[in-house]
Amino acid sequence: MDQHIDRLWELALHEDSQFDSRLQVFLTAHALMLTAAGFVLSKATPSKVFLSAVALFGLIMGTVWFLVQTRIAGTIQRLEQLLDTHDPAFKIIYPPRPNHKGIKWLGQATIISNVLPVTVTIGWLLLGIWTVISL
Repeated sequence: MDQHIDRLWELALHEDSQFDSRLQVFLTAHALMLTAAGFVLSKATPSKVFLSAVALFGLIMGTVWFLVQTRIAGTIQRLEQLLDTHDPAFKIIYPPRPNHKGIKWLGQATIISNVLPVTVTIGWLLLGIWTVISL
């Protein structure tokens, strides 16, 4: 039984590490694209083609980011449920949080895996629309 619990902890820590690593990669990539878009926008005559391409690439990356982070967050949640069931120490380390009338779902993992990628993707969509309409 101890080997089973140890293996669950290893998997949970590995998935958590993957979640953080992928978050850093996607945030860095979006920051670089935003920097490139800002640089082009600062020019006297910004390139409509370049901005459209960056916005499209941002939309695609934002969608992939959302799908990847949501999958990993779900895996982490299932592993936490298994640890909660099988490891008494887990309940001591991570006591259950009270549910404040449905607000529990809006935790840190939900914001990072769902809200942040969707917000960034909407930003790229707006940049793309603005580029097509304004330039």
